[in-house]
Amino acid sequence: SFTALTLGYKDPFNLTEEQMAAVKAKLVDLKRNVLSFYTTADEAQQIFQNNDVALIWANYGQQQVKALQKVGAHVAYVNPSEGALAWLDNWVISKGVHDKANAEKWINFVLSKKIGGELSERTGFGNTVVETGSAGSKDKLVWLNNVEDPLKRSDLWNEIKATP
Repeated sequence: SFTALTLGYKDPFNLTEEQMAAVKAKLVDLKRNVLSFYTTADEAQQIFQNNDVALIWANYGQQQVKALQKVGAHVAYVNPSEGALAWLDNWVISKGVHDKANAEKWINFVLSKKIGGELSERTGFGNTVVETGSAGSKDKLVWLNNVEDPLKRSDLWNEIKATP
């Protein structure tokens, strides 16, 4: 989806066949600059620590940056001008809740500036009540959405990785 943004596609989650082909060509072209692919933040940290790496795609966001800094990496987080893929975790009070008043107190507690700031400091995750390094007021955020065909996306990624 991010590659679709860099190619200027307005909806990176619903691509045409032509757009998919362009995304694939761009990613295959960029592969010559890739040392390795990783699945977890821990794997990324190991790659960074054990190799001469100048740039890492931090798909785990500020949490990953915080972990890298903790092991001595001099890294910073930058949201690209094309837009950063973003999402929010949410709290919800479900139908039939047994103690709605306490559920509301918990949500209000977690959403307080003091606790939101402390959670961001501890975990590296951004929040909606205290400004963090995750996104500045001028950063373009592109909220995640369902893709047109998850299987097609998975197949495309496997083709890209298998291309020499």
